[in-house]
Amino acid sequence: AELGDGAGAQAEVERARALGQPAAQTRAVMAQALFLQGDVDGALKEARASDLPEASAMAAARIVARAALAQGDGRAARAALDRALALGPADPENWVDLGRFRLAVGDQAGAIAAADHAVALAPDNAKALTLRGELTRAQYGLSASLPWFDRALAANPDSVATLEQYAATLADAGQASRMLGLTRRILALDPGNARAWMMQAVMAARAGKGDLARKLLDRTTGRLDGEPATRLLRGVLHLQDGNAVLAADSLAGLVDVQPDNRTARTLLGRAYYDNGDYASAASILAPIVAQRDADPYVLTLAARAQEALGDRTMASDMLARAAWPVRPPADPFASPRDGALAGGPAPADVASARDNIPYIRALLSTGRPEDAVVRARLLSRANPGAPAAWLILGDTLGVAGRPQEAARAYEAA
Repeated sequence: AELGDGAGAQAEVERARALGQPAAQTRAVMAQALFLQGDVDGALKEARASDLPEASAMAAARIVARAALAQGDGRAARAALDRALALGPADPENWVDLGRFRLAVGDQAGAIAAADHAVALAPDNAKALTLRGELTRAQYGLSASLPWFDRALAANPDSVATLEQYAATLADAGQASRMLGLTRRILALDPGNARAWMMQAVMAARAGKGDLARKLLDRTTGRLDGEPATRLLRGVLHLQDGNAVLAADSLAGLVDVQPDNRTARTLLGRAYYDNGDYASAASILAPIVAQRDADPYVLTLAARAQEALGDRTMASDMLARAAWPVRPPADPFASPRDGALAGGPAPADVASARDNIPYIRALLSTGRPEDAVVRARLLSRANPGAPAAWLILGDTLGVAGRPQEAARAYEAA
C-alpha cells in the first residue's frame, strides 16, 4: 500500500484474512488499498467499521479524511483529520495529510505551515519532504523545489509519489532527459504507472513524434482520460493526425468543464473549422474574440470562419484587429451567463471560490465593479491563506480604478 499498489495490497489482505487473520486487524490497510484503486465507498466502509481496533484508529482516520475530500465533503475530511491529530499530534503523516487538505481547499499558507511542522518532526520523511517540494514549486518556482525532491529521494529512493512529482517538475523546467530517466525508474517500480506513461507521451508530442505519443498514451489504459491534460493532449494529437472530428470530441468536453481555458477553446475552434463546421467555430471562438486582447491567431481563425459563413464585413474587422501592431490591455473573460448571474442572488457561501469567482466576473463584465470589490473582499477574508483569493481582489480593485489598494492585495498574495 505504501508503494501505491492498491490491487497488490488488497490481494495480500484478502490472503491474510483467508488464512485466519481477523478482519478487524486489517481494516486500515484494506481501506487504504481500496482508496488507492478509487473505491471510495469501500474504503470508507472499512475505515469506519465498528470493530476497528484502537491501534488502527489514527491510520483509519487519515483514510476517512482522504476519502471524504475525494467526495467533496471538506467538513467531514477536516473532522477526520482533527481525530487523527488528537490521536497522534507528533505523527508527521498526520501533518502531511493536513497540509494536503489545506492545499486542496486553497489554503496555501496553512499548507506551508503544516508541511514545515511535518519536516520539523521528521526531517527524513519522504512524504513530508515531497509536500514541501510541491509547495516550494508553487511559491518560488520550479528550480527552487528540486533540492526538496532530492532530499525526499535520498530518504526513500523508491517513493513513486516523489518520483512522479520530481519528473513532472523537470518536464515543466525543460529538463526532458532527466525527466525521462525518472519516468523509467517509476516504471521499473510500478510498470503500469499511468502518470509515467503520460509524461513520456507529452515529451514525445513536444518532440513532434505524434505516433509515439499516441502509443505511449494508450499505455495509460484510459486511467487518466478524465483529466484535462489528457483531453488536451488527445485533441492536439488528433489535430496533428488530421482527424478534426475526433479532436473536437476530445476538446469539447474539456471546454465544457473549463470554459475559460483559452488554449482548449482555440484548439476546439480550429477543429471545428478544419471539419467545415464554421458556425460552431465562430461560436466557440466568440468569447475570446470579444476580449480586447484577443491574439492575432484567434482573430484570423475567427475571420476565416466568418468569411466561410458569408460575413465579409465582420471578417475584415477581425483581420484589421489581428494586424494591429499593439494589443490592448486584457479585460475580464466574459461569459454568456454573466447577465443572469449578476442579476441573480449572490452566492450564500462567501468562502467558495467555485461560486464566487463566476459571480465576481459577472459583476465586472456587467459594469458593477464596486459590487465586485465588495464580494472579492469577502472572498479574500474568508480565505486569507489562499494567494488566488488575494489576486482576485487585486484584479477587481484594478478594474475599479483603485491601483494602490490593488497593489496591497497583490503584496498580500
